[in-house]
Amino acid sequence: MLSYVMQDEGRFRVVLHDLQTGQITKITDGPFDEAPKFSPNGHVILYAHKINGSGELSTVSIDGVVRQSFNINADDIREPAWAPL
Repeated sequence: MLSYVMQDEGRFRVVLHDLQTGQITKITDGPFDEAPKFSPNGHVILYAHKINGSGELSTVSIDGVVRQSFNINADDIREPAWAPL
């Protein structure tokens, strides 16, 4: 399984790509989502995005159901990473 950003209808969205089946699934809505990183357990993806010009960090479960955002009060956030557990 791969996670990456794909431009779709003018929006940059995080997708999951199942290499065995070839299926690509959008798990975020954009418009400016970037730098997805799998959690150490592989069940959650951390990514950076912008809302109304402000940078935020968010997480989304790999099924796209559970979401959480963290307002960091920064203009721009890039390349988030998980710390080892």
